[in-house]
Amino acid sequence: MRQVADESTVLLRGQVTLGLVPGAAAAAHEFDLPAIPAGFHEEHPQAEIALTEDASERMLTAMNRGDLDLAVIGLADEEPPPGVSVQVLVDDSPVAAVARTTTPSPPPDRTSIPLAELRDRPLISLPRGTGISSLAPSRAAGGPVGSQVAQSARTELACVRGELRTTVGAMTTRSTSADRPTSVPLTEAPLRQARNSAALWIATGRSRGHEVIRRRGFVAVDGGERAGLRILIQESDLDPGELAELSELARRAAGPVNAEDPFSSTDLGHLGMRSWQMPVMLRLPGPVGEPALDVFRVRRPEDLQAAEQIVIEGFELDGFTPYRPGELFPAALIEQPGVEVYVASHDGVPAGACVSVVDDGIGSHYWVGTSSAFRSRGVGRAVMLGSLAHLADLPLTLTASKLGRPLYESLGYTVAAPSTWWGPPLP
Repeated sequence: MRQVADESTVLLRGQVTLGLVPGAAAAAHEFDLPAIPAGFHEEHPQAEIALTEDASERMLTAMNRGDLDLAVIGLADEEPPPGVSVQVLVDDSPVAAVARTTTPSPPPDRTSIPLAELRDRPLISLPRGTGISSLAPSRAAGGPVGSQVAQSARTELACVRGELRTTVGAMTTRSTSADRPTSVPLTEAPLRQARNSAALWIATGRSRGHEVIRRRGFVAVDGGERAGLRILIQESDLDPGELAELSELARRAAGPVNAEDPFSSTDLGHLGMRSWQMPVMLRLPGPVGEPALDVFRVRRPEDLQAAEQIVIEGFELDGFTPYRPGELFPAALIEQPGVEVYVASHDGVPAGACVSVVDDGIGSHYWVGTSSAFRSRGVGRAVMLGSLAHLADLPLTLTASKLGRPLYESLGYTVAAPSTWWGPPLP
C-alpha cells in the first residue's frame, strides 16, 4: 500500500484521498494501517491526505469516478474488477458462527460447512456492497445463500468474520453507480451537472494522456497548446487558495482556457476572460420516442472518427485543425465506463453525433452536433432520441446552447438554473 501511495503522489499534485472499508482497523494485526498515512505525510508534508469510510462497491465507483485515489476494499472474487491494480494485504477465509441452539444443529466436532448448507438459514452479514456480501450468492450451488438476511452487521466481528481479501487498489477509470435516484429537484441540477461534466472531462483527459488536477472546488484538465485548459467548477464556494491555484493554472496554460461554472458563483473576470450564460436543464425519468433516422452506438474506430469530425466541424473547434484522428475522441474514450458515443446516419452517411455520460446515477449529453451538410433535417433530434433510449429511466441534466434549448425542451427538459461559462476574449 505504501508503494502504491508513493507512486500516486507524482500524479496527484499534493493530494491523496484514501478510502477504507468498514472494519478495516480490525485487521491491524495484519498491517499497521494508521502508520501508513502518517509515514507518508512525514515524507511529503506538503501533500494533503483525506480519509473516508464506505462499502467496497461504492468505493470502487468513487475510484472510477476519480473521487478516490486509493482504497482498502474487500474482494470476494478471484480476479479484480477491470481497470484495478491490486495489492493483497490480507487473504482470509470467512468464518460462520452458528449457535448450538440452531435447528438443525451442526455436529460439535465439525470445523467447516459448505456454503450451500447455509442457503436456507437466516444470516447476519456485512452490509450490501462489501466484499463478503457478494460471496454467498456467487458461490453456492442451487441458489443464493442466506435469502433471509436477518441483519446487516457493521464490522467483521459480527457473525461472519473477515472478508476474503482486503486489498488496496489504484484505478484509472470511472464507472457508473448502481444507485439510481428516481427524482432530482431543480435546485440540485447545477451540482449534478457539475459532477457529470467533471466525470466526462476526467475520462477524456485520461484517455488523451492529459494532466488531470482535482480539488474540492474544481477539476482542471490541461490539454496543452491545442486542447487547452478545461476548468470545471465543482462547488459554489471556492476558497481563496483554490481560486488562486485555479488562476495560476489559467495564467500558465499553453492553450486556450475555458471554464464551466454551473453555480454562476465564481468570477474569473480578473483573468481577462469573457463570460456568457447557458441554462442547465433537467429531465426526469420518462418514455422516449423513436428516432426518425438510424442511430447507433459507436464501437468501431472508423465510426468514432466520423463522430469526431462531425463534432469538430459542428462546434468549430479550430484548435483541432488540421485534423488529427483520435485527438478529440481517442479510442480509449469509449472504453471508459459510463461514456458512450452515438452517431446518426442519413442514407448511410454519418450526419450527427453526441456523447452521453452516466455517473452516480445521473446521465448527461455533450457534443451534440450535426454535419453542415445535414442541418435542418432533424438529425439533432434523432441523435438525441437514439442516445436517450438507454437513459430513459434516469434523471438527466445538460447545458443547452441558445439554438439547442428548443429541441431539449421538446424532449422533456426543463430549465433549472443559469450556468456561467468563461472563455478567451473574442478577437
